[in-house]
Amino acid sequence: MTNDGMDGEWSVLHDLRRFLASQGELDADDRRVLRRFLADREGPLSQPGWDILAEGLRQQGQQELADELAGRIWPDPLASAISVIQTLAPEGLNTEWAVFVGAGGSKPSPTDIPLVSELLPTLWEKATEVNAKHLLDLRERCDALEIRNIEDLLTAIDITRSAAATPRVRGLVQGLLLGEEVRRDEMGRIRLASAPSESGLVERLQESMQTLFSLLVGRMRNAPPNAFHDSLAKRSRGQKALTVITTNYDICVERALDSYRYGGIHGSSGETTLLKLHGSLNWFACGSCDEVVAADLVTVDALAEARLYPVVSQCPACDALAPHLIVPPIGIKLAEHPVLLEIRQRAEDALRRAPLVAFVGYSFSEADEYVLRMVSRAVAESSTRIIVFDVNRDAANRLKAFLSAHARNYDVDANVTFINGDASETFPVLVNTWETAAREVLPPVSDNASN
Repeated sequence: MTNDGMDGEWSVLHDLRRFLASQGELDADDRRVLRRFLADREGPLSQPGWDILAEGLRQQGQQELADELAGRIWPDPLASAISVIQTLAPEGLNTEWAVFVGAGGSKPSPTDIPLVSELLPTLWEKATEVNAKHLLDLRERCDALEIRNIEDLLTAIDITRSAAATPRVRGLVQGLLLGEEVRRDEMGRIRLASAPSESGLVERLQESMQTLFSLLVGRMRNAPPNAFHDSLAKRSRGQKALTVITTNYDICVERALDSYRYGGIHGSSGETTLLKLHGSLNWFACGSCDEVVAADLVTVDALAEARLYPVVSQCPACDALAPHLIVPPIGIKLAEHPVLLEIRQRAEDALRRAPLVAFVGYSFSEADEYVLRMVSRAVAESSTRIIVFDVNRDAANRLKAFLSAHARNYDVDANVTFINGDASETFPVLVNTWETAAREVLPPVSDNASN
């Protein structure tokens, strides 16, 4: 559904409701306009107010046309989300939105970035193409153990790398896993578990992790925005601020927005605040002085065009190496970098401040429990309205269960709405409803307003 289509829908609805109000009915010409509109339009009707026309047609005895119209109106869950906008108006039109974006926001075409659960097969294919032997060896082990999720693989690599780098820790881990007793030599000294027979284990694991990240960045860097991202851009042009919070590394939101600023990153400026909790594929963090640089999209596109896009850069402040600032998709996520810690706090503040919070394509997985705790703290003792957009109900159920247990004095049933479906189709409806309400409630901006 395009924005032009939604604007056309609003125009037809506005005219027909005006005719109904002035005439008390829809005459034959009005009904012909409606039938032609329904015949030409694909998909459901998203604007609130069609139900009033359907009821008016029933009162006129136009049952068949009324039933056809009613059958094209969005189902109740989305109507509930629309009612959230309507109940917030006009005050809600002058308040900030917080939109929390997960991997599902970048899944719809033409973006087509795989979900976390789908990433590993995609990366194995790329590893085969580039003949990355160390990764192909890993694939054999993963296939033997039926490892299908990249979080499981990277968690194992991260734990093994940490243990292998410290012999005493490695010995303890082996003892805990294998149940070996601590042994001492004849001098009473503790004997560590034997080291791996192969040399260079830490280096190979580091290389595997780096190659996986390179393939991951390559999969994302040229991805275009989809209709969901475009609807974020449309909302960002509103009269009040929009804060976008995301765990995604891709730069599709940036490509869609007219203007944005990275919260927590120095040197960026713009109307919409973008908080990237797990870093970004265009962020580089110095390993020496912690300076973080965000490459602008022109630079990203130029390097991608030249097929020279870096995974490790050089710090402009001290010339040390500056690798990507990305929190890997592992089971234990520790945002240790000071910039990421600041971004996490800013995200919680934004969730606490906004009367309307939308979660789009975010799974609330066990690996990201800190997000659930952040949301719980932010909405406690509040009436914040939350709308969850996802292709299944599991994410909303996990959120509701956690909030019921941890968010003090928060009415989950009254305040949390679930919208089932593709976010590139459903979220634009919410934005368009907000825009329509703004158009009807807020006075137009006068060209002479500044005079």
